[in-house]
Amino acid sequence: MAARQQLTLTRVDLMPAGLPWQKAGHLLASPTDRLEMCRIAVEKIDGLGVESCEIDRLGNTYTVDTLKALIAQHPDTLYTLIIGADQANRFDTWHDWQTVLRLCRLAVVARNGEAVSLPKLVQNACEGFDTIDLPPLNLSSSAIRANITTGKSIQNQVPEAVERYIVKHSLYKTL
Repeated sequence: MAARQQLTLTRVDLMPAGLPWQKAGHLLASPTDRLEMCRIAVEKIDGLGVESCEIDRLGNTYTVDTLKALIAQHPDTLYTLIIGADQANRFDTWHDWQTVLRLCRLAVVARNGEAVSLPKLVQNACEGFDTIDLPPLNLSSSAIRANITTGKSIQNQVPEAVERYIVKHSLYKTL
């Protein structure tokens, strides 16, 4: 909700990656499970939704292709790509990142007061980006997965309905 409010967006959609090529070799839930957990997490939150286009495509998915497809479907929509500071720091490793910058507005989430920056190469090509400030939050998806793997509780780290889904489907049991 912070992103929606700070950037005055009409709607924010979570978009789980189909085959996140930069996470090859990491244990992830199936694309279908990740999509369903996103849907469960936002189902009662006004202004938040889930977009499945990356899950629906086969093979590696790249943000540039997703943006092109979304723009083709909704040519009058101005898209804002919201990424974490960790991804911003390595944005120059993204597939065709220069085109991504031409297709959308870029916003970077600053967690726990961390500094937000883009690689020099990207800064030189970018007309600027928005920063979204979040309240201090000691959460990360890798820490949640690690807690599940080691049998620690994830209560208060994910919505209760998402936790039930993870348990029911035995997700993230080994890393």
